[in-house]
Amino acid sequence: MAQAQAIAAKAGNYICLCLGARGEFFCIECEQYFCQTCRISHRKANVSKSHKLVEALETERKDCEMCLTKYGGQHFCLDCSQYFCSNCKVIHLRANVSKNHVFTDSSDIEKT
Repeated sequence: MAQAQAIAAKAGNYICLCLGARGEFFCIECEQYFCQTCRISHRKANVSKSHKLVEALETERKDCEMCLTKYGGQHFCLDCSQYFCSNCKVIHLRANVSKNHVFTDSSDIEKT
């Protein structure tokens, strides 16, 4: 299923986890696309109700430069000029050499 989503995303067709609808929203934490119906369920679930969901068109961003996750580079390190996914951002900030680096959302970078 993840492979089908990756292929669809490359083609600009974002597919929901239910594979029955177009993914109109993207969850930053889960790095998955959701249709309107699944988005509502995702927002109501205790485990994911605090997750940040953005419109799928806002996910036209870079791959994570550390783990190479496709479309996962939602965080931009201003000190390294590199894109990171959420997990790699945490790892990057734990390293002594980069613990004081400043991050911004990659969508803020693309607007400038």
